[in-house]
Amino acid sequence: MTIDVYTFCPGGTNKKIKFCQCAKDMLGDLNQVIAAITGGQLASCAGLVNRLLDSHGPRPCLLAIKSNLQMQMGNIEELDKITGTFNELYPENPIALSLAAIRSAGEHNVDEALDRMQDALEFLGDAPLNDTTYAAITIMSRLLLNHGHVVPAVGYLTLQAAVGPEEDDSAFDTLKAIFGSPGVPCLLKYSPAPLDRPAGAPWANALEECENLAARGRWRKAVAMLKDLDQQYPDQPAILQNLARYQGWLNRLPEAATTWRRLASHSSLDLEHAVEIEAMAQLMSDDDQQMVDEVLHVYPVDDSQRMMERLLSEKQVMPMPAEQAKPSEEGSPPPKGTFLLLDRAEPPSGKELQLHEVPNVLGEMYLYGRETDRDARLEFVTVKSADYQRKLEVLTQFVEQHCGELIQEEPVGQVPAQAAAMTWRWRLPDDTPRVKREELVEEKRREINLNVWPETPLACLSGKRPIDVAGDDNYRIPLLAAILLLEDSAERGRTGFDYNELRTKLNLPLRHEFSLAEHPSRQFSPMQLHLVKVDDLTDEQLLELFEIAIAYRLSTAGMRLGHELLARPHLVSRAERPKILDMMSRLSNSVEEILEFIRIASDDVLASGQPLAPWLLRELEVRLMMGDSQRANELLTELQTKYVRDPGVAQALYSLLVRLGIISPDGQPRQPGAGAPSQPSSQPSQAAAASPGVWTPDGPQAPSGGGEKPKLWIPGMD
Repeated sequence: MTIDVYTFCPGGTNKKIKFCQCAKDMLGDLNQVIAAITGGQLASCAGLVNRLLDSHGPRPCLLAIKSNLQMQMGNIEELDKITGTFNELYPENPIALSLAAIRSAGEHNVDEALDRMQDALEFLGDAPLNDTTYAAITIMSRLLLNHGHVVPAVGYLTLQAAVGPEEDDSAFDTLKAIFGSPGVPCLLKYSPAPLDRPAGAPWANALEECENLAARGRWRKAVAMLKDLDQQYPDQPAILQNLARYQGWLNRLPEAATTWRRLASHSSLDLEHAVEIEAMAQLMSDDDQQMVDEVLHVYPVDDSQRMMERLLSEKQVMPMPAEQAKPSEEGSPPPKGTFLLLDRAEPPSGKELQLHEVPNVLGEMYLYGRETDRDARLEFVTVKSADYQRKLEVLTQFVEQHCGELIQEEPVGQVPAQAAAMTWRWRLPDDTPRVKREELVEEKRREINLNVWPETPLACLSGKRPIDVAGDDNYRIPLLAAILLLEDSAERGRTGFDYNELRTKLNLPLRHEFSLAEHPSRQFSPMQLHLVKVDDLTDEQLLELFEIAIAYRLSTAGMRLGHELLARPHLVSRAERPKILDMMSRLSNSVEEILEFIRIASDDVLASGQPLAPWLLRELEVRLMMGDSQRANELLTELQTKYVRDPGVAQALYSLLVRLGIISPDGQPRQPGAGAPSQPSSQPSQAAAASPGVWTPDGPQAPSGGGEKPKLWIPGMD
């Protein structure tokens, strides 16, 4: 590669070399440098650039090339020096500013990095994007993701995908991972479709100019112009939508939330759209959450050893798993024992267990022996939730028998009131069947959604309870948006509940199915995909919507669309069905349904001559996670005897067993207590993951209870 006088100066001056004082008398030297870089002669090239700096001074083109060399060689200290010099001499140079953004990113200074990145993009002008600024854009998206700033990260990834070279798919791959992440709310994964602009609007050209600026990443400048437009032409939906989007991409989420709320209240929006916009605002808002205290109670103990014996013998007290206990303060001895206080004794069996009989965890108990400066004591920690008085009653009954008078009571932290209301901890008998666990979870979830959540104060409702504002039109859209966020959370967690029941209880409008055949031009978001009637979709629409559902990991929509696909054999042949079934199996929350998908797919791959081993591995994963050790052993034997020499099978089997904690990374079988299983990446069923002992929904997976079962046999265990 060579450059000529009509090439833009590599120093970021925004001029062609012919008109650039920086580089026009150095064309031959620059081509020599470029040739050395292309040939991989970085060290000799660095020496050449240093000699040119000595003879020609710190010109932008030389500083830019030297900084690029130091980045390639990983010389951070030297790069930092060049960045300082470059910015001091040329404070408006886009390459210098990009280097400053990279340096701030390396120091994890998010706000500073974002400001310098915007400076660089603004001063870039109409010049082609240079390698350093592109690298800074890439680094910025990683920095934002690493710090949990999803909204601006999506903005920079979108920019990177638009301006990057065709061969660089990294931005698309990262966006794909974000879209498929169950940890990211659906409404933060996409941008709403552009709103219509009134014909002949006097601000249309100015809005288009703002959008052109935004397309080149100059969101700060676009926001400033849009704010001026908003003052001249207030409450124009298209202006507000663009303003909110770019504010979010600048990581100004509270400002974005305010703008989204203004848009949500506009009379031109239909109810479904307004509710989604308000829900986006709630996700980005800095409204103070309603919080409840986590409280510490301390009681004196005369004899810690005797107290330990009492705790171990008490039917409403059970030892706490070590991984659930809070860590000891630095320099302090650990407690002699950690326990959980239950609201009732554990039933002898869980086979016929009813919800009102399930023991609930009221709080954590920590027994400390005598220390140099402190007497022996029992600490009780709990959340001041709606059932706080009940917790105190049970605690009082216990301590009156075994401890002295309360000597300390103080808040030690806070948790969001909604989180406290929506979660629970149980102690289920070890023999509770998986199906019974699933029934109890579903019943408990229904109780919380219909009876507990409506009584919980919410920040988005000005601290009021949903039940109190249900008939108030001023809170109609915020209340519907709060329910929509509940629905999204349940969708991402694959927990089934019909939130129209909650809307009905609060006298709110319901969400209904709609037909694309009747509304072919309707624009809708992924949040509405499960409402589309599938039987009247064209083949093309069905395939497109199924791809969207899979990309966003939309369980309800994906299952409905997938079943419709399978019902159209002209679209999906028997050889193609396993791919659809695999996608659906990863969206399902039913173990039985997943196993049925695996059975059908196994028949299909055998009939079409495709490899069976991947499906045996998939079933092995499910069987291990549901605690079916007998069938897991059969599958493991079949894989090891018939398929272990097939390409990739041995490695896939090893990775699966390590991930589930069956073997250690060195390939040795784990002994009981040697280590807890890691969190699996695929969850067939939350209820199926419920383990003996204390269990919380969405907690770490572990084999379920249900009586003694044969352990999984691994070579070397005997």
